Amino acid sequence: MRKLPIQVATVILAGGQGTRLHPLTIHHSKPAIAYGGRYRLIDIPISNSINSDFRQIFVIAQYLSGELQHHIGQTYHFDHFNPGSVDVLTPQENDQGEKEWFKGTADAVRKNLPTLLKSEADYFLILSGDQLYNINFQHMLSFAQEKNADLLIASIPVLEKEASRMGLLKIDTDHIWAQWVSMYSSERR
Repeated sequence: MRKLPIQVATVILAGGQGTRLHPLTIHHSKPAIAYGGRYRLIDIPISNSINSDFRQIFVIAQYLSGELQHHIGQTYHFDHFNPGSVDVLTPQENDQGEKEWFKGTADAVRKNLPTLLKSEADYFLILSGDQLYNINFQHMLSFAQEKNADLLIASIPVLEKEASRMGLLKIDTDHIWAQWVSMYSSERR
């Protein structure tokens, strides 16, 4: 029997206000900030996903999402010969007609689980919508399968002086997560 390929859906978190980037983010969400002419920061994780052949993409947006939705709708087109989708998910109104804003990234994923779980994905790749990087996610998937991992977190080394503003991971020599070190911890590690 032929083994079916692994299905991966990408979930891009694009909801932050980006207050540290004022005045660029006064009228735009951080992922909608332009660079290199017609490109936006959101194009980085979408491009990395498509180039890794992960073509089912969900963008979870909240803050000033109109321009972001317009850009995605005008930029990414799929068809029968080039299958895929980029769906933008935003906060919805509750039964009382009130908009329920996301209370952080975990809440944004949790509130969109009913939609995400309708996909045929075996794995979900959760990405930031406002960082610059170039990565082939197929290598990450292979590593996760090789290690039989339930969860894989991509991280980079940081200088100790930068560590106070970030979440940190302690890893062992095999690059296996040994401990999550909270950025709010007063304990020195």
